[in-house]
Amino acid sequence: MSLGNDEFERLVPREKAERFEEILGFTWWLIVMQNVRRERETKWRARFGEDGGDNSENFPYVRIVNAHCPFWMHVIDEDVFQMIRGRRWIQSSGSKLTITPDPENRQISEWARQNIQQHARRGREAESYLCALFFYAATREGLSVETPLSLAFPRVLLTLGLDQYVELKAPRPEGLNISFDHIRKTCEGLFETFFVEMQRRCGHSSDSNLRLTFQLRHLLMELS
Repeated sequence: MSLGNDEFERLVPREKAERFEEILGFTWWLIVMQNVRRERETKWRARFGEDGGDNSENFPYVRIVNAHCPFWMHVIDEDVFQMIRGRRWIQSSGSKLTITPDPENRQISEWARQNIQQHARRGREAESYLCALFFYAATREGLSVETPLSLAFPRVLLTLGLDQYVELKAPRPEGLNISFDHIRKTCEGLFETFFVEMQRRCGHSSDSNLRLTFQLRHLLMELS
């Protein structure tokens, strides 16, 4: 998922809607991982104290990266799964590479883990990528770095394709009368949740401006 200067200008409404859907899903996934990180840290501190004492080296570690790889794999214990992406995500399929029980499962799962870790080491901080994307879209809108984040969200999301997503891609469960405005507010809330957690992690107050999205890129690299 990328957003180049010329590339974004060439997108037709349907493509803009699909791109925004990817960004929205990416943000949702990051929020889930943020919750995992926060819950693990909370449990660790409750058990070992704030500084951890002799266990400080075992502080729970969750790193989220955005990396390119030839194929997508997921490992659970000794089971290895592979996702084969179609031209569109709805055309994608998944398959299990291991057979249970099988003595070779451990070798396959260890190989898969090493492969995933290798690509992860080459990847960039996923949260930093989203901050950069948000800041890029804001500067395209001509927003000042002093613009409060709360005011920046609506305009930036419009630049990223919010309206096209609402009109062409947003799910509308049958029997529920969900307005376009409600969907827009929900999307804005999702992005706000992400940035509030980023501010907490980096020690900033919740009342921040657009400059923070640029600063977070560097702070996240230091924390990783």
